[in-house]
Amino acid sequence: MDIVQKKDVRPFTMLHIDFLDCETLSSNEKILLAILMRYSHYGKNSPSATFPSFAGLAKKTGLAEKVVRTTLQLLEEKQLISKQARYRNGTKARAANFYVIQDTPSIWKSLEISSDDSNLFDDTIKEAIELLQTAGYKVMETEKNKKHFFDVGASEKNELASSNNVNFTEPKDIRPFTIIYNDLLDFEGLRSKEKLLLILLKSQAKVLKLHAKEANAEIVSTTKSEQYSMDFLYSHFDYKSVHMITIQRGFSTDIVDSVFSVLYDTLNSSIINIPIGKELKPTVIVISKLLKLDCWDLLYVIEKYNSQVTEIYSPVRWIQTALYFAREENHLKTINQIAYNMSRSDNI
Repeated sequence: MDIVQKKDVRPFTMLHIDFLDCETLSSNEKILLAILMRYSHYGKNSPSATFPSFAGLAKKTGLAEKVVRTTLQLLEEKQLISKQARYRNGTKARAANFYVIQDTPSIWKSLEISSDDSNLFDDTIKEAIELLQTAGYKVMETEKNKKHFFDVGASEKNELASSNNVNFTEPKDIRPFTIIYNDLLDFEGLRSKEKLLLILLKSQAKVLKLHAKEANAEIVSTTKSEQYSMDFLYSHFDYKSVHMITIQRGFSTDIVDSVFSVLYDTLNSSIINIPIGKELKPTVIVISKLLKLDCWDLLYVIEKYNSQVTEIYSPVRWIQTALYFAREENHLKTINQIAYNMSRSDNI
């Protein structure tokens, strides 16, 4: 029997560019929101260990625990997050809080900074650059009409190792986002401003190039409306079963939340066409196919994702395509397995 060694799959979090570009948030508020977004798709009823405590948030953000508590309170006052209390196993013992994040284009647009205060963000960037240089990092400044070091493609030689921490896609007229891998968000060896600067710099990286046909896709609306909530998806696709079976199969549960995140964004997409493989498929057709999936189809996609032995340079696109073909492929796999089992029994 051939043994295929699985390559480590890197789970990721999608951060929207309008949030990262918002200049009225302090550096503490922005890095804490980024870390909270890393856990935002787990759901309030996930296991207690899923969410970091105040001490855990302090380690991941590089902030003092007291600063974390103060910053969370400020974010609540600004109505950017809302706190929901959680308890351990149905008891009265408190668990880490769950935070609902208000992440919409209108929120960040309403917080646009005035021209008089525009130098505040530049000062934060300069201070963070100095911290990175002190820690031994080399920060390169972009020059016009010259190739930016973050623009180097993943397949080119001599690329900087750090450029692999992010994939970026920027279709015209829709809400762009950047993919930050969770191991960077979870890394506890950076100060808050060092980590935030790395995220901001990587949000400028363009290591993915859109297919020409995708750039011409018609846009219905630039504002995404929520047709299917995350709670609906958890119920419709039986999140608890997917989560439990994924653990039983020895896979990281982070990929479960990545799949549900892609499902959420795809099912609530406002564009006319969605890229599937090398083709554009009508969004209504894609949504119809995805809604017909069940938990076993999602588990098939998760297993297939974990079995990849080569690096996936566009995780969102890969998951979208795998979900689109999941039902047919999973059905064919089941038929082949039944035929194989029957042939073995006939030979006994």
